[in-house]
Amino acid sequence: MAKKIYLALISVMMFFQINAGNVNDLTHDLDGAVNCFIEYNGKIYAGGSFEINGKLGKGIALWENKKWNCVGDGITEGNIQCFAEFNGKLYAGGSFKLAHSREIASVACWDGKKWKPVGKAFNKMVWTLGVFNNQLFAGGYFTQNAENSTKYLAKWNGKDWTEAGGGMNKHVFTLKVYNNELYVGGAFTKAGEADVKYLAKWNGSDFQACEKGVDGMVKSLAVFKEQLYVSGYFTHAGDSVSVCIASWNGEKWSAVEGLDIDNYISDMAVAGDRLFIVGNFEHLSKLKRSNGIAEFNGNKWTNIPTKSVNGATSVYCLPNAIYVSGSDSDREIMKPKVLRITN
Repeated sequence: MAKKIYLALISVMMFFQINAGNVNDLTHDLDGAVNCFIEYNGKIYAGGSFEINGKLGKGIALWENKKWNCVGDGITEGNIQCFAEFNGKLYAGGSFKLAHSREIASVACWDGKKWKPVGKAFNKMVWTLGVFNNQLFAGGYFTQNAENSTKYLAKWNGKDWTEAGGGMNKHVFTLKVYNNELYVGGAFTKAGEADVKYLAKWNGSDFQACEKGVDGMVKSLAVFKEQLYVSGYFTHAGDSVSVCIASWNGEKWSAVEGLDIDNYISDMAVAGDRLFIVGNFEHLSKLKRSNGIAEFNGNKWTNIPTKSVNGATSVYCLPNAIYVSGSDSDREIMKPKVLRITN
């Protein structure tokens, strides 16, 4: 079956309810997977493994003048998995070849005119980028690059990538700063010298466990209402029964009430006073159906009514907009789409 990728743009206003009555099709030129988004200099960028209407610049697109546009020459092959803004510049991570280059790159920087590789490539995919203490961090599947051992987590010193805190013993999927510490989530059970369970915090010199941690892989982190929300493939957080999502206040775990989903959460993001989740779930509870996109106001979960966007993989929020990539279950074979849903 052909892979069906959607990019859903949902405008969210503080005092208006989202509904499916205003759905605009923004399907313009993208053909392939969309993995990530970022706002940079007031504009929205998308990253993935897509082509842009057959143009040479693949993998990175800018939404401008009501269409998707190439960003420089983009990439010629490979995959953009993540973005970050660092020192006023746009960075992209993944595993790819830049235009006019024969070498694989893992991280690239946009200088406003062209993409430049950042250090030597890692041996495997960069999955996430983050910024902490004015340093750029990369996490993923890699264990080394041409210069150093970098077990799943590395930091950029301006010249090359070095291992951060002794690294991990398995993959890193997400990075988030909370309470002036860098939280790292993934599939690991060792962070530096510390024994952990899939989540660790780093103060700049040492890793520490987050109490008893969770009992399965962590895929996404988000700071919401002064707590760190953790999602992934787990059923317990600390001593609490917490299926796929839990909250951490820096000292203890709490279950997130009102949610009883039937499948995993892929990603989370925050817009104002709401937490948004996306994933492969079809129910928020036994009585509430869902299409893989939902919001939480701190007390109640609500489904976001869109056209059958299932298997959603990523979400990115602005104060007045949410961007979601995923797939649609209505048809067997169809082209990628972009939807804008306004209240």
